[in-house]
Amino acid sequence: MVPEDIVLQLKRNGTFDDLRKKLLAGFQNGTQGKEFVDRLTGLMEEMVNSDPTLLSSSAAYEQITKKIEKADIYQSLRQQVLESLQKEDYKTRITEQIDSISKDNE
Repeated sequence: MVPEDIVLQLKRNGTFDDLRKKLLAGFQNGTQGKEFVDRLTGLMEEMVNSDPTLLSSSAAYEQITKKIEKADIYQSLRQQVLESLQKEDYKTRITEQIDSISKDNE
């Protein structure tokens, strides 16, 4: 069985969806989620305060997106998610599911 087959099985049996939901809930309810929202809100308020016409601009989405990308808000979020996946409960769950798939396909 190749890695792509294992990934497909993990998607089919709902493991990816369960892990996604758990990560999202942990993020939203934890300090990381609150910090992310605070950083994003602060950045948006700063942009609007410096240029109030931004809210009525047709190019607002592009300007805001570029500013967020330059601020590395998403990059730090990505790093936090990767660190969460390194926690033992996630690693154990993923390993158990992969082992189960491998045994079922022997």
